[in-house]
Amino acid sequence: MEFEKNTMLFGADSTPRIVAVELGETGTVRVHRRETDGSTATDVEPFHPFVWADSDVVDLGIETEKLQSDLRYGWLITVDSWKELIALRNGLKNAGRDFFAFTDPVQHYLTATGRTLFKDLPFEELKRMQLEVLSFEGGDNHVMSIALSDRFSTYVGWLAPWGGPITLLGESPAQIVEAKRQLVRIGVDRLAGAATGSLGEFTISDSDRRSYPRVAFAQARQEMGERDIMLDVRRDDERAESHVAGSIHVPLADLESRLAELPDGRLWVHCAAGFRSSIAASLLDRAGRDVVYIDDDYQNAAAAGFVTN
Repeated sequence: MEFEKNTMLFGADSTPRIVAVELGETGTVRVHRRETDGSTATDVEPFHPFVWADSDVVDLGIETEKLQSDLRYGWLITVDSWKELIALRNGLKNAGRDFFAFTDPVQHYLTATGRTLFKDLPFEELKRMQLEVLSFEGGDNHVMSIALSDRFSTYVGWLAPWGGPITLLGESPAQIVEAKRQLVRIGVDRLAGAATGSLGEFTISDSDRRSYPRVAFAQARQEMGERDIMLDVRRDDERAESHVAGSIHVPLADLESRLAELPDGRLWVHCAAGFRSSIAASLLDRAGRDVVYIDDDYQNAAAAGFVTN
């Protein structure tokens, strides 16, 4: 069997060229596919998140389906929305039941459908790559995650301590070459180092790795708590034109110097399209804040149910 044809690894569904899946309106997801002409097509599909339990939970008034296996989590519970899944997980936890559930809607969708991201999509057609930028100042390591795009050098110039040594971590030599080319434009022509590989190759153990949730506005609307804070890192002019009611505003360029101003609580950070909020999320995570990265177009905020001014 060809490696790419292994359905255990790459899913049994043959749908090709899926580049993203995001939570949509209640009970739906949006599935984005890259067409061969470079355009993106979006399908709205039903979404039924699920939980695997280790026993029948009919005594809790919950319907279950017995799976045809003798595995530990042999009972399937399916609900109709992400909000219902959160309530279900909380209910099972409070009842002391043992269960397993994914924390990411994308994992739910891909597992339930047997689909795989990027199937049959040539590597050169991928549009976004992530690069880690390490700078050192005063003995403290500073790690920023910045997407490699035509604005890469702009944000490195804003956020990295000027004149300090910089090390690049990327997934491929081509990424490093492109990053170096852009950095030369802003006068950074010497690096402390560069390396390529996966995150696991750069860390010793799981305890060395940090991560934070990545969501769309629709998921944020369903999951934000009363004490959570929406953080807008766009420019002043963008904020003046429209903003989420009740959100706070700190432009990305000022974020590091104003961290002490941010109120306590979980921070849900957004920008106009997800680029700046990805950088902000890495800075906030590095500072030890509880952060959720909203990777979405701001125009989707109102459609998700947020009040905008």
